[in-house]
Amino acid sequence: MKQNVGGIDRILRIVIGIALIAWGYVEQNWWG
Repeated sequence: MKQNVGGIDRILRIVIGIALIAWGYVEQNWWG
């Protein structure tokens, strides 16, 4: 079940991390 999932998991973690950072930046801008 967990074969060749490392690359996908790494990409998902990076995308989620960037999305969280971008969302936090936008929220900070909205709150002034």
